[in-house]
Formats: sequence, C-alpha cells, structure tokens
Amino acid sequence: MNICEKAGKTFGKSHKILSLIIALISTSYRLTLSHLRLTLFLRRGRVIQIFSERYVTSKPKETKVLVVITHIVQPWEAKNEESGALKIERLRQTIDGLLSSLSHCDLKIIINTLPNRNVITFLPSYIKEKITVRDAKVEDSMFAEYYAQDLLIENKNKFDWFLFIEDDLVIMDSYFLEKIAFFNDHFQVNDILIPNRYEMCDGVKHYIDIVFDSSNNPVFAWNILSTIDVGGVKFSECANPHGGMYCLNREQLQKWVESGRHWHNKVLSHGPLEWAATFCLFECFNLYKPHSENMHFLEVLHYDVKYSKAGHSLPIV
Repeated sequence: MNICEKAGKTFGKSHKILSLIIALISTSYRLTLSHLRLTLFLRRGRVIQIFSERYVTSKPKETKVLVVITHIVQPWEAKNEESGALKIERLRQTIDGLLSSLSHCDLKIIINTLPNRNVITFLPSYIKEKITVRDAKVEDSMFAEYYAQDLLIENKNKFDWFLFIEDDLVIMDSYFLEKIAFFNDHFQVNDILIPNRYEMCDGVKHYIDIVFDSSNNPVFAWNILSTIDVGGVKFSECANPHGGMYCLNREQLQKWVESGRHWHNKVLSHGPLEWAATFCLFECFNLYKPHSENMHFLEVLHYDVKYSKAGHSLPIV
C-alpha cells in the first residue's frame, strides 16, 4: 500500500470519528437545551404564583340585569311533554343563552306567561331554580307581551339593564351588553340598538330581517341619512327594525315611563306581537341596527329555520 492510500484511509477514519463527535455534541446540545427549556417552563409557573394577582371567584357582580321572557304555548303542548318538546327545547336554549352570555352579571329572569299555557314544568331543575314565573294580566293572550313591559317598569329602580326577549331567541355573546353600552355612549338617550336576527339552516347563516323587493331580491334598505360610523362600526335606521327583543338602560326606561306610553296595548300596524316587541318603541325612541357592512356586530339567533326555508332571508356562507 502506497503512502497516498494509507493517508486516504487515515483521513477517512478521522472524518468518521469527527462526524461522530459532532453528532454527539449536537445531540447533547439539543438534550441540554430541551432540559433547560423544560426547567424554565416549570419555574415560570412558580414565578407566576409568587407574583400573581389572585383570582377571586367570589368577586361581586355589579351589573344588575332584569330579563323578561314572554312564553305562551298551546294548551295541548303545556299538558304533554312530547307534544311540547320543541317549545321546551326552544325555551331552554333561550334561558341557557342568557345564563351563559350574562353570567358575569347579577341576573334575574322572569317568565311572563299564562296559567296552563307554558312548558315550565318540563324544564330542567337548574333552570326552574333560576327563574321567576309571573302570569300576565291580559284578556287576550296575543297582548301578553305588553305585560312584559309592565314587569320591566315595575322594577325600574332595581336594575341597570332591562331586557325584553321572546322565547325563541338565543343570545350567544358575552359582550352583548358591552356592545349596547358602546352604542349608547355615542348616541342619544332616545336611540336604541336592536340586534339583527339570524337562523342557522344546513350549516348556512341566514339573516332573516332583510327587506325583499317584488322580485324577491334582497334589498339593504338602510337610511343613509341616519347612518353613523363609530370607530369603523356602522349603525343605521332600516326598513325592518323588528328584532323580537330590546335592551334599555335605566335612563331609557325612565324616559319611556315619562312619555306616558300612549301606544301601550295598542296595535297601529303589523300584529300585536310585532307591535309589542318593537314598533311601540317608536313613540319614544329611534331604532337602529348594525349596518349591512357589519351585521354581525350585534346579533341574536332565531331558534327556528322557518324564514330560511321559506326563502325570506339572506344567506351568509
């Protein structure tokens, strides 16, 4: 074997040994680094505990909210759990939505109903423990929603917020009140923000309060004269202000009381349900909704798909 061949073999062995040493060093480095990261991670938790601001689970809930839900079913639905199954689930979803979205508030829920015309007895026990039941003092059940107004006003000095809601609407937004407060901070006391209603049908979101033309095409009938942009969020009066619910602060409720409520128990257009839930407010307030450019800013789920199935909605994929 000549000198060149010996030198080549020696170099080859040296290269393998060097590669092995590099690999060992690299592995050792990764293991050391991993161990260091784990040590720092475990110590981080200890540091956070030492310098933490303690979370107090018994922190008082300062915002007091009164919710009145008008709930009336057919007599046969009230007598039989199977017949009333849909109405039971609908009401449960409405109340669960309130308990979840307003869990950070001091919440009182009143069910405005009629004797033998409700499914309250079939509700889960945890819900029955959290509600108060009041029988509406009305001769015609179609006017029961007006009595919900009386219940709100009856408590006008006891709460900060007063929420009227129908029993087929579900709030799924923990910032629901904060968004209304944001609106109120930039508008007048006689301006009210109404949420956009939507349905979920076959995985598609449908806004159901859209106005359609004679050819059944959706028309965004938003009043450009009243449209206001607040920090990139637009609000406007619109052709269909109905939302099945409204939320007033104490000042707004007091203003309504002082107005005399001349439209109470009256139906000047539409039907008694729509008039009691929305249009009677016009005697004292201007009604706004989030503009079509940001309809999702304040919205509420309509626990049904009847408008979506009938084509009276605008699908948002």
